[in-house]
Amino acid sequence: MTTSVSSLRCFFAIDLPPQSKQALVQIVTTLQKTYVRDAIRWIKTDNFHITLQFMEKIKAEDLPTLIQTAQPVLAEMKAFSVNLGPLQLFPSLHHPRNICLSVEPAQALTTLAVRLGECIHALGYPIETRHFRAHITLGKIQFHPHKDHFSLSVMDTSAVDKLTVGEVVLYRSEPSEHGSHYTALERFKLAETI
Repeated sequence: MTTSVSSLRCFFAIDLPPQSKQALVQIVTTLQKTYVRDAIRWIKTDNFHITLQFMEKIKAEDLPTLIQTAQPVLAEMKAFSVNLGPLQLFPSLHHPRNICLSVEPAQALTTLAVRLGECIHALGYPIETRHFRAHITLGKIQFHPHKDHFSLSVMDTSAVDKLTVGEVVLYRSEPSEHGSHYTALERFKLAETI
């Protein structure tokens, strides 16, 4: 699907600090030795993030209003910490599409996602209705040769440090054959409490 210049693919997300991204690179490097070549399209290091809300198409003219609506909502929300790991198949073990790192605790992230969803809905755009599950996608599964191909339980993710969430980023996503390119459109600071 092509997106015209007057509309954009955008999403709200939590970016990761460089040290967390490097720890994820080590996990991906280990996973790459485990799976059949080309079975998984691995996410570029710079693109690791936690998605909160995704908008497939939003009019460029509505972006300033969305930013103005989200700004006070996020400014009143307190910063918090999350733990990353263990690995999981997303959305399910039987129908895996992505290899992900889970994120806990879910409640603070769910609250962020819900409040941002309200901001998006207020502008008349649809939002995801399925239950929010915080995760970081490491790779997108292209095919799996047999049922038991994916075994993630043996992977050690303890090297990934706890993450302090003090900012939400609104990104533009531009898909390409080499993977999506993300551009930060706006950064929103949460209330400082940590």
